[in-house]
Amino acid sequence: LHELRHVWQTKHDKQLVIDAENNFLYIDGYGGIRAEADANSFARSKASNKFEKLISDIFTYLQDMTGKIYVSPKDSICGLIYMMKLYSHVIL
Repeated sequence: LHELRHVWQTKHDKQLVIDAENNFLYIDGYGGIRAEADANSFARSKASNKFEKLISDIFTYLQDMTGKIYVSPKDSICGLIYMMKLYSHVIL
């Protein structure tokens, strides 16, 4: 759904896509780009169960961490482990 939202964006909100393509500095993380944030929100809003929401949240988290200049790989992994613990009841 995330990628399908990008298809929708190219047809209905070209400026959003142009802004995303021109944004080479991901200081706030790749997920901070408006087109990505919109696609992430859309995908999560269509999740039909807790497991799908978990997958969406993990994808969004990892995307948000990508490119942040002040986040180390260790920090990203620790955050991911924390999120998995939060959602452990969904996985089991």
